[in-house]
Amino acid sequence: MLVRHPKAARVRLELARAFFLAHDYDNAERQFRFASAGKLEPGIQININRFLARIRQLRKFTYNFSIAFAPDSNLNAGPAIDSVNLYGLPFQLSQAAQKHSGVGLALDVGGQWAQPVTGKIKFLFAGQLHRSQYVDGAFNDMTLSTSAGPRIVLRRWDVSLQGFAARRWYGGAVYSDTLGGGIDATYYVNARFGLQYGASRQHTNYPLNPLQSGLGTTLSLGGFYTPNSSTVIKTYISESRQTAAIASYANRSSLVSFTAYHDFSGGFSASVQPSYARTKYDAPLAAFGVVRNDRLVAAQLAILNRRIDYFGFTPRVIVSYASNRSNISLYTFNRTRVEMGLTRVF
Repeated sequence: MLVRHPKAARVRLELARAFFLAHDYDNAERQFRFASAGKLEPGIQININRFLARIRQLRKFTYNFSIAFAPDSNLNAGPAIDSVNLYGLPFQLSQAAQKHSGVGLALDVGGQWAQPVTGKIKFLFAGQLHRSQYVDGAFNDMTLSTSAGPRIVLRRWDVSLQGFAARRWYGGAVYSDTLGGGIDATYYVNARFGLQYGASRQHTNYPLNPLQSGLGTTLSLGGFYTPNSSTVIKTYISESRQTAAIASYANRSSLVSFTAYHDFSGGFSASVQPSYARTKYDAPLAAFGVVRNDRLVAAQLAILNRRIDYFGFTPRVIVSYASNRSNISLYTFNRTRVEMGLTRVF
């Protein structure tokens, strides 16, 4: 019925209740929030609010999994140029530094376990793995992260204090190690609208370039809104400060992103996510003689069909585009990536 009539709030309400009884709390929450944006009988919203509060208390385990075939026009985010001026002299770029295209596999898998401590406090354990695998192993990219800490669940607030660690490998070698902690808080204004706050501080070590290692701090603000029974809108802004052993690698960066998701009739769902980021460094790079300043414009379009469901997995296509403009030509690039695969998160 929702394939044909995605704005049918009453159908979403019944589906949400079915998911709740089946202990599928992620899908239950999603459908309850959609239902709350529809035209329902008086008093039903009170029951929806009770279900949503109960879901936040009962949810123990969640996981995500997606795998995709991924053609990429610029695997290493390399420049389109083949030479660069260093210390005022022209130098030929190595093959590894130049733009490379290719086809690979992209894997994302993760999970979170919440162990109740008291009625309002849980202890969370989470892990996430991302891997991009290519025929040319020089561009393989993998990140493994884990986090743990308490979460406080109140009537309108979810507050998490997390310690986290992450390691990234690039081309088979350790690229970076990160260790830190942070706080995340979500305030539920009502069933359709929420605000999210975040702050973190971490140290990142770069074994291949120790001069780039240093402390980082990030502050973020986001929100979500469900304007109708088939649409979700999300926003996110952040401000970051990264220190380093030398000022040439220290920087400040800002990020703004917007996401709109919509269920169409016929079973198709789509989301679009444009974003803009700016990064400005503290001091000139000695080889170039100027202070690096980057502007990154990116956009992502994801399309899937909800009527195709195989053991909870749905085929999805993602098209991503990124364009970085830098006052240093070595760091200017364009990149287009397509992912065609299966997912259980939408």
